[in-house]
Amino acid sequence: KIWSIGGTLVRTLDNEHAVNCIAVSPDGKSVAAGTNAGIVNIWGFDGTKRMTLPYSKDETEVSAVAFSPDGKTVLAGGYDGNVIQWDMKWNVVKKFSAGRPVIAAGFHADGRFIVTALNDGTSRLWNTSTGESLHFSSLLNGGWFIREKSGRFDCSSSGRENLCFVKGVNVYRPDQFWNQFYTP
Repeated sequence: KIWSIGGTLVRTLDNEHAVNCIAVSPDGKSVAAGTNAGIVNIWGFDGTKRMTLPYSKDETEVSAVAFSPDGKTVLAGGYDGNVIQWDMKWNVVKKFSAGRPVIAAGFHADGRFIVTALNDGTSRLWNTSTGESLHFSSLLNGGWFIREKSGRFDCSSSGRENLCFVKGVNVYRPDQFWNQFYTP
């Protein structure tokens, strides 16, 4: 449903499935609605359905939608851990694999990056051109931690106490490589 700021119902959009999330385009002329049936509907504010984007064939619920700052692409994330970016001609621009259920996603103001929030309390920053995950952050028992792909990291003091790195079967404490990779 579309409501005016004063609380008056302006229009009802006829979605066939329950809507989990919505986003308004930067120009204010379109609405993206992510559904529980694995599709994203793009509506005009005049009530016309402009397109339906298939997020998944197995009806994985769409849990996050966002428009790029220029309004030329739309992003959808789902409980399957994937994020898909489409242009407005139904073409998949990029697919990102977050590995965990996505609960929120959005674009940076310049459109070059997206950020995803996952159901395990972590977030990731992605390059929209390459699809590469650039940063990973996590909350750790009241502390925090952020890591770049290069291995450089920063963390709070309580994050340091709860932090370890795993490579293969080996577990490393941060003090073993603190001087080389710690970047406050």
